[in-house]
Amino acid sequence: MTGIILAGGSGTRMGRKDKALLTLNGKTFIQRKSHLLGSVCRNIIIVSAQGTDYPGISARIVHDEKPGYGPLMGLYTGLKASTDEINFITTVDSPFFCSGLAEYLIRHIDSFDAVVPKWNGFIEPLFAVYRKTCIPYIFRQYERRKIISFYPFITISFIPESRIRSIDPEGLSFININTMEEYNRINESSLVTDRQDT
Repeated sequence: MTGIILAGGSGTRMGRKDKALLTLNGKTFIQRKSHLLGSVCRNIIIVSAQGTDYPGISARIVHDEKPGYGPLMGLYTGLKASTDEINFITTVDSPFFCSGLAEYLIRHIDSFDAVVPKWNGFIEPLFAVYRKTCIPYIFRQYERRKIISFYPFITISFIPESRIRSIDPEGLSFININTMEEYNRINESSLVTDRQDT
């Protein structure tokens, strides 16, 4: 099992800051996420922008095969780089991680190409499980940039919100940080305690 962290965002809404280097509880986002993901995945791949590396992180770092196409290209690049058939995808700007939910999604891949949770009426394609069988379908759609553009061509198990809430009641796994205001709000809240990483 490989865990893939998408870390190639440009951070335009944060003044071009590398969100991977933001800190929470004394650790950078990339340190936190690689450590937490390592609890459920044997191998870790970080997909980052060209010219970006993270010394001291115990993970394989690869760069977007075609820069400028967003997380869909990051997903494609990560799946291509993986040596495992089944892969868990997450992003560096979602600092919380419910290992129980990740394990649940992984266990329910069955014969599907992907397992994707639903939350608050939306699907969450960047906290999900994908097989390498998705690769050709992603490649055909990458210019559209929309992360779910290849979904009509694969088999997917959507996990209902009711089931997600039984494992991650507050949906912490789906909180992502896009602005400095959001980052400051998280740092000032009770969510910064590691008890939320379960």
